[in-house]
Amino acid sequence: MEAFVVLGIVQSVFAVVMLAIPGLKEYVTDQFLDLQFMFDQKGELLLFRIYGLSSEYLFTYPIFQGMVLMIIFTMVAQGVYKYIWFVPIILISIVFNARIGLVALPIILFVYFIFTLRKSDESVSFSKFIKISFAILVAVLLLVVSISLFIDPEIFTYMVLRGLESNTSGANHWDNLFQRMIVLPDSIQGIIFGEGRYLYGNVYDVQSDIGYINDLLFGGVFYIVVYFSLILYLLFNKFSSFSRINKVLFASVFLYIIVCNYKGPLLVNNGFLRAVLIVLFLHHLNSRDESESTDFYNHSLLQQ
Repeated sequence: MEAFVVLGIVQSVFAVVMLAIPGLKEYVTDQFLDLQFMFDQKGELLLFRIYGLSSEYLFTYPIFQGMVLMIIFTMVAQGVYKYIWFVPIILISIVFNARIGLVALPIILFVYFIFTLRKSDESVSFSKFIKISFAILVAVLLLVVSISLFIDPEIFTYMVLRGLESNTSGANHWDNLFQRMIVLPDSIQGIIFGEGRYLYGNVYDVQSDIGYINDLLFGGVFYIVVYFSLILYLLFNKFSSFSRINKVLFASVFLYIIVCNYKGPLLVNNGFLRAVLIVLFLHHLNSRDESESTDFYNHSLLQQ
């Protein structure tokens, strides 16, 4: 998890440098990145998006960075403060690529608070909740100050207030997500088992960015339930053996997946889900190794 934090910081440093130096941004997007899979023409679209270095801009990249914020949160709760100073630049990277990653902070704050209501320990307590909330507030204030001092106001206004959210029909991004992009199967059977259609990026069908709509038309409610059940099983199979702060993290990640899958199709092969699975598998392996060591120790005692 600390390696993911370092990676997120490095990505964010590149993003801030590219924001501060527009010429570097243009050079990187023109010379190093093959973005034709996202846009037919680069043009001015990329002047207000695509900051930092990643293979999956605009959605899974900032979502991954949101998870990095969650990990930093849990590290601070355990008394490790060395990465908290990088939170403002990670927030900047998220804001100027896709703001969906920002929901990571209210989600983990909510889950952490729920855990403080049950019982407290050194890493999960109401006093810690107040301190971390204050630290996040300071980080956001530093973010605003940094933007006002170092980033072109035109880019900030366009990205944060409009940011590619208008189209020729006059509908904005939120109207699309809650109206035009809601496309349902034509039959009850289609709702249950899907129609084998995948809308995202499909130029031969109606368009929808909503993950749940894509999942529903592809495999129906059955597909969605099975997929989330498998993720839930992986997250909570060894949940009882984890520390309380790791329980906060994994519960937050699961809620994060539920929320973000509405903004875009998250239940596909992408860097964010791979990162989550890597962390889960390592935790499962570590838990199994500890269990085997305990069993071996107990067996040795019995033989003595």
